[in-house]
Amino acid sequence: IPIVLKFLVAMKPKIAGIPDHNERLPLHHVTQNSRYKDYEEGGIAAILRASPRALSTRDVLSHMYPFMIAALSTRIEDSYTKGLKKDEESSKNTLCQFTSCFALLSENPNLLMMGIPR
Repeated sequence: IPIVLKFLVAMKPKIAGIPDHNERLPLHHVTQNSRYKDYEEGGIAAILRASPRALSTRDVLSHMYPFMIAALSTRIEDSYTKGLKKDEESSKNTLCQFTSCFALLSENPNLLMMGIPR
């Protein structure tokens, strides 16, 4: 799916800014799905290049920014189908979550200030 997503965004960049029937943007879906956490390979970077506004758009279902969704997503694929031990898969997933969250915040550090009273 990430390859298809990157292909679609490359062909029609406006797709990255079009919400689905639940008013969720592609970035919200990609950051929620742990199988596609890798920032470049998972399509996150391609979506951001095509639709930078998506980074500062809250998800209508969770009311969270994409970096928050990336930080909280905990779905782990069945690691045994990949031949990895559960601990190895868990560590890999945690690292991907951290990397994606950090990359998203690096794109717009001002998002950290949202919700902090002045």
